[in-house]
Amino acid sequence: MDKFTVEEINLMCVFEGQVLGKLETMSDAEFAEVALEAAE
Repeated sequence: MDKFTVEEINLMCVFEGQVLGKLETMSDAEFAEVALEAAE
């Protein structure tokens, strides 16, 4: 079973090198402070 759907993989590819690079440099504590709410 794949962990990610095709749509999820496509989303990651779009943001590769931008958002993913920033996430990799964040600590767990910093990530926990990010407000992750769905946009309307």
